[in-house]
Amino acid sequence: MYETLLVGLDESESAQKALEHAVELAQAVGATLHVITIIDSEANPMKFSVTEVNELNRAKTTLIEAITQTADSGDLTAEVRRGDPPDALLEYAAEIDADLLLIGQSEVGRLEAAVFGRTTEQLVNLTQIPLTIVPRSTED
Repeated sequence: MYETLLVGLDESESAQKALEHAVELAQAVGATLHVITIIDSEANPMKFSVTEVNELNRAKTTLIEAITQTADSGDLTAEVRRGDPPDALLEYAAEIDADLLLIGQSEVGRLEAAVFGRTTEQLVNLTQIPLTIVPRSTED
């Protein structure tokens, strides 16, 4: 059914839920799991500042910590990219020939969504592969 899963991870609770769901699914079906964090930078794409390099390193560390806490074994790859989140997710999904993309439900409000757009909504409109949106926790 699924051989290659891709989960997008940021620092939100819903992204952590998506990671947990992706780990369980990958283990259940014997799929390879790829986890990606995207650093959304408005800086010149040809220029990396020390701040951006530090941000990429921090994102990689955070990503590895999240995976370590969630996944105990299995075929898993971690990636950190820089760019527009929907485009970078779909580009990486194409590179790895992903069968399923998993993301957490958007946690931005209506104003932020109107100004910046939502990664979730953009992915729904752009993706050519199945997309699973994992909802936020309702246990609060």
